[in-house]
Amino acid sequence: MSLLKFELIRKGTTQSSLIFFPGGPGLSWHCFEALINSLETDCSIYGITYNQVSCNESTYFNEQAFELTLLLQTIPNPILVTHSFSSMFVLSLRRLPSLKGLVLISPAVDNSYLFELPQRLKTYTKFDGTQIAANFWINPSDTSYAEYFKGLLPFYFRPDYIEDGLIMLDQCDFTHLPYVLCTQHFYPTFTQSYTPEIPTLIISGDDDYICPPSLFKDSLIFKGNNIQMAIIPDAGHFPWVDSLDSTLTAFSVWHETIIRSLTTPSQ
Repeated sequence: MSLLKFELIRKGTTQSSLIFFPGGPGLSWHCFEALINSLETDCSIYGITYNQVSCNESTYFNEQAFELTLLLQTIPNPILVTHSFSSMFVLSLRRLPSLKGLVLISPAVDNSYLFELPQRLKTYTKFDGTQIAANFWINPSDTSYAEYFKGLLPFYFRPDYIEDGLIMLDQCDFTHLPYVLCTQHFYPTFTQSYTPEIPTLIISGDDDYICPPSLFKDSLIFKGNNIQMAIIPDAGHFPWVDSLDSTLTAFSVWHETIIRSLTTPSQ
């Protein structure tokens, strides 16, 4: 069985595709549903979900990279929409030659943000998730991972949108193994290797306590003319939940100027 499950969500009328790759890692593409349902696009839309499979733990992410690369080669004009972990995963790769466009939502450029994370969360949320995290690691499973993720809602969403965040997470499937392996084999060495030369949109919530916009605003690597950045006011780590309209506007402007230039109507 493949590590990644690939689903057609909506068939388009142009030779171009949007592929939604969720973070977590271990969330299903359903976390993007509000954004997907609001998009006016002629592109085909696909979603990726993580499969729970037996695997060689030390090579898990190399195998995932291989699968993603092959997948992109089978899709016309693929434009990848990533969030948090999946944004970092893409940036950790050497190259993605088939990719025509890239959207990075709530990303980081290396693992340095992790060292500042505990103090930042304590400062801004006044919430201690230590016991919630401990409960997951005592008994890691898909069910306990869902409970863990939902228990940390104050970290992900602004206070007024915690209920909306829970509704979003209730729509998702949870796969715990990618998260476990990520903490062991990805985060400890993560750094950016891939500098996009293709049209790229970076979306960050200005109240994202986990991956604040400064991680990219201060990076000279991402100052090319092909890269645009949208900072969403009053939004957290899932900006399309806290501020759907602003996120949709940023995405749609990029869609009109970049994505449509890559598409040709089907004959």
